[in-house]
Amino acid sequence: MRLILRIIFSAYVLLITFIPSLVQGGTCTLVSTVQIVPSEEKIDLSIQIHNSGNETASSVVIEVFIDHTQFKTNYIGDVEPGQSRSNTISISKDKVSSLRVLFSMLRYSVSSGIEYSYPLNVYALHSDSDPYLDLTTFPVKLIDIGELKLLLSNDTDFKKELKITPLLPYEIKSEPISQQIVLLPKGQKLVSFKLLNRWAPINSQYPGFFIVEGPGGRVVGSASFSISIGSHKEKGLGVIGVLISVLTIVGLMEISKVLDQYNWR
Repeated sequence: MRLILRIIFSAYVLLITFIPSLVQGGTCTLVSTVQIVPSEEKIDLSIQIHNSGNETASSVVIEVFIDHTQFKTNYIGDVEPGQSRSNTISISKDKVSSLRVLFSMLRYSVSSGIEYSYPLNVYALHSDSDPYLDLTTFPVKLIDIGELKLLLSNDTDFKKELKITPLLPYEIKSEPISQQIVLLPKGQKLVSFKLLNRWAPINSQYPGFFIVEGPGGRVVGSASFSISIGSHKEKGLGVIGVLISVLTIVGLMEISKVLDQYNWR
């Protein structure tokens, strides 16, 4: 009898251990690449979209922003599983001559009606990249709340006044939205943002970008990072599982004592 109880207990522990890892959520199914082709008269954004999942991406839209103001929207339509789409967006340079940064977002919805998005690219309209400014990014594991970090290094003898803005999907929010910092000569500074997962699906991967602006709003640098979305069960079920295991062990020990008293084998 005690052998049977041990077998039941072992199976139960395995069950509560592995159930959390089997819980699946929605995934971002679209994979995109962007090629930027500037010329004397215009800037072309050549965008390739491929649906690598098993669910249709509906109402796919590409939104182009310049200096954080929406500039143009291209409607792609539905992209079926296994299907690829290409799209080219042309922007006349005379319309952006006094502006600073261009970026684009991809937005789509799934059968449940939930809308998802992610940033595609960041492009400085005027090349003012600072060769003495080093940017180091770190991947983020986001469950409900996470932290996004950027390490900046100043390799000059002059201080730098910078504005740091993370570019994120709509379903992930940062606090604050941006930060103003002073980077001392030959110094380093670690900047962090609090991330809030509003409705990003678990087990998904998101790209993101930092935009770094100097005096006058000129873009002096940008850097990419990745965000992976985990399940809250990774955080919560571990404690619950341990508690259930302890209670189960105590209960089985008491049952074993009772059986021993009656010599029930």
